[in-house]
Amino acid sequence: MVSTKVPELLLDIHLFTLLLNLVTSNCTNIFSQKHFSQYCQQWIALHSAAVGGHIQICKFIMTKIVEKNPRRESDGITPLHIAADKGQIELCKVLMKDNQIVNPRNNIGSTPLHCAAKKGHLEVYELISEGSQVINPIDILGRTPLHYASLHGHLMICQFILENTIVKNPQSIGKTTPLHLAATDGHWKICQLFFEHFSKLKGYGPKSPEDFNEDTLLHCAANYGHILVCWVILDNIEDKNHLNDEGLTPFDLVLKKRFFAICNMISSSDDMEL
Repeated sequence: MVSTKVPELLLDIHLFTLLLNLVTSNCTNIFSQKHFSQYCQQWIALHSAAVGGHIQICKFIMTKIVEKNPRRESDGITPLHIAADKGQIELCKVLMKDNQIVNPRNNIGSTPLHCAAKKGHLEVYELISEGSQVINPIDILGRTPLHYASLHGHLMICQFILENTIVKNPQSIGKTTPLHLAATDGHWKICQLFFEHFSKLKGYGPKSPEDFNEDTLLHCAANYGHILVCWVILDNIEDKNHLNDEGLTPFDLVLKKRFFAICNMISSSDDMEL
């Protein structure tokens, strides 16, 4: 079995080599600050330090380079993306200091806020959102941080966004909303949270929104047999018989897949109480 520690070990060795060259240059006066800056940019030393969570090394490197949060040429990822993804809040503070662009985008439009939301790092999300120029950044797929928090089941981040942001029913490519993603993946508490915050979600309402395939929230949950999500949705929508682009209602889907408990739930939903 291959150890997952190998990549991090190699990065640490790379940093050691980098700093060894620096120390040697101080003795021989050959390795100038200009050369050091070029070396850092070539090997993206700051990214390597961020991966390992080496705060002091990051601070040191940042004193030697002009661009304090450089984009990696291959994918546009910055050290702040890495720190946010790993939930390293103290490193995020270091990387954000004196930076004008707090929430930079990579080559697919993803920001550190997307990274923190995707991994469920609430404190990091709060920190970056305080200094971010864009509250609801959208990536190349049309997805906001709320999409990723909903998809991956991070309730606390969803709650923070809904309580502190005026969300305008964000739709990604395919008209998919965060609530569609939560329903599809069976995150019933997040679905319940969304319905509780409808006053901030202009566009949602008793009528369930449809995605690109004309699937409602109930279609999404029913198709995967998420009984608790179906329960929440049925208690909050009026139209439970909407036809998708295949001409199927949610009841048709669960009957076809033999989810009989959900069949009974839908057929008796008028008498249900959550």
